[in-house]
Amino acid sequence: MPKFDKYFDDLTSCSLISFLEHKLPTDKKKAYSLYKGTLSSIAKDVNTEQDRRVTARACMDAFKDQSKSEVVKQYWTKRELENKIDIEENLHILDATKDVRVQGRLLRKAITKKLENRSGFEDNEKDPGKVLRKTNRPFNYSETEIDASSDYDSNYVERRDLSDEVDSFFKSPAKKKSSNLLLKKLQKLKDETDNEEGEINHRAEKHKLDKSSRCSDCDMEINIYELMRYCPYCGSKIMPFEVESDLEALDYDETDEENVADDINEDNDTPPEVDKVAFRMAYDAIPDSSKLRLSSTGRIVEDILFEFAKDMQYEHHAHSFIVDFDDKDIEALFDKEEWKELTKDPIGVPPVPRDIAKELTKYGKKTLKELRAIAMASYLKEEEEYDVNKHYEQEWIQMATRTLCNLYENVDAPLIRSQYEDWFTVSLFGTCIDFCIRDIQLGTDINRTDAPSLSSANRKNRGRKANTHTRKLIGRKIDGIIYAVDKLLEVGAIEGARSYSGASDQKYLHETFKMPKTLRDMYADLMRAVDYDDQKANKIQVIGILHLGLWIQFARLWRAGGTICIFRKDPLSHNVDSKFSEVGLRSFLKLLASIYQYKIIIKNNLQVLNIRNNANIKSGDDLLNELMEVGQFSSPSRSVSSPPHSVKFFFDCFKTPRKSRKKNPVKKRKFK
Repeated sequence: MPKFDKYFDDLTSCSLISFLEHKLPTDKKKAYSLYKGTLSSIAKDVNTEQDRRVTARACMDAFKDQSKSEVVKQYWTKRELENKIDIEENLHILDATKDVRVQGRLLRKAITKKLENRSGFEDNEKDPGKVLRKTNRPFNYSETEIDASSDYDSNYVERRDLSDEVDSFFKSPAKKKSSNLLLKKLQKLKDETDNEEGEINHRAEKHKLDKSSRCSDCDMEINIYELMRYCPYCGSKIMPFEVESDLEALDYDETDEENVADDINEDNDTPPEVDKVAFRMAYDAIPDSSKLRLSSTGRIVEDILFEFAKDMQYEHHAHSFIVDFDDKDIEALFDKEEWKELTKDPIGVPPVPRDIAKELTKYGKKTLKELRAIAMASYLKEEEEYDVNKHYEQEWIQMATRTLCNLYENVDAPLIRSQYEDWFTVSLFGTCIDFCIRDIQLGTDINRTDAPSLSSANRKNRGRKANTHTRKLIGRKIDGIIYAVDKLLEVGAIEGARSYSGASDQKYLHETFKMPKTLRDMYADLMRAVDYDDQKANKIQVIGILHLGLWIQFARLWRAGGTICIFRKDPLSHNVDSKFSEVGLRSFLKLLASIYQYKIIIKNNLQVLNIRNNANIKSGDDLLNELMEVGQFSSPSRSVSSPPHSVKFFFDCFKTPRKSRKKNPVKKRKFK
């Protein structure tokens, strides 16, 4: 049965503050590691009573709240203040004793050198053929001991005796009794330094103090107390209290250690606070005529979101007037009729074309061998030449299935092993997603691997002026950006990760929080591209793709009206199986169908933007009128129909609060 600290014998009164008052540690991380690690070991020990294990788990569950309590915070504040006072006192002592320590080192060096020379001379007199050999081990001053009043005859001059004499010269008579025990202890440590474990123990023991409160380097008597860090005589570092705590700490799972580190650094990793004044000013700048009023009840959505987010400490999508369809807190602000009206999907996801679905059906095979055969067969008819405008989708489908087939046939099973985030982009999704969207007919492409978003940069530099000597701010970095090549316009974003651990996974939560603001920045640029035309703006929706490991989910963002945007993730997610199966292959083909659906959304957006839209080329008479009106911005419109209704105001994303930069740690003072 493992041995624990006496404090954990009775867990009925166990709490974090009582543990700290019992141990009096100075290092938060190591103290928390010992506390939570011991409780974890007790909870997992099968030989421990069930009640005791349940109590240990309860203490572990209460650890997070207790670590944030005011009592614990006051304890660490007090310890930090005491530590600062102790360091200042040590520095004053070191400054005051600097001359004495320098003289002592010089005297020690001179006496030791003379004794070494005399030892070598007398050994050569006994045996002229004997030559003293230099050893790699440095001369250890702590082993030396000398009686200043004794005579140095040839029978007395031996290596061990000389070392004892030097040490005795610097000792008081009352402290000579413990020298033999100290010598044996140090000699044992030297034998252990041949391996790595011995080296670690040697370094730890070198800085420790024995029971007689003596420094192991200069062997001077000092008044040791817990917070002392440096010896006041030689300036060497003293091993702190936490080393003993480390020796008592028990081994526990690596996952528990990571959780402890997360709990300790939670205060440091908290997001920056929102500027509430800036948010109120941004809200006040929205004209009432540009707000979304619900027809069912007459309530204004911008006002509802402002009241919801105005007192929040940290950033929320509501600060950017984005409504997340899956956010239950936002849904609770509206009744059923209001929520249905607000989140109505006016555009939707287009259906899969029949020719694409028919082509995908060819690859629905039952065995991997059959899949390989169809993936190697040509999709061209006899004597038919490849036409990029006609066969591009067929080529994409075959390349995607061939890539999957290669991964399934690989004996190293790469889809089963843990991989880096970029590996999935290069080895699988580059063919499935990038190849499909990188279409010469659409004029679209994808920037990958932390590409800075131009839309985000445009928002950040919206008020930048010439001759202000301010540097241009870079946009938010995205794992993938879908953009139109001929225009500086972004129509979609891709975020990825190396694995997926469920909807509560930290990486998934981070990416789903980051995605809506990125898409809103893109939508704002597209709205400016259509000159705030309300009809065109209502036909535009930007897309988002999340691929975390082998798990993929699609998302869209559109404008509901006013300055409100709706962000909605597709309820159906896709997963690529790590091994071949008929069901897994069908799921992969459905993924390709969804990718093509979102490609159609991009195509529809480009048609609204009139980019590479040959169907909207006007006749010669219309072109003549357009050429004659070039540059006549102030003249009234010659069109018979009424001009389109324009969006008067569209709210930019709220500025993400910046994290405060941590100052560089203060360099420790070096003693010469």
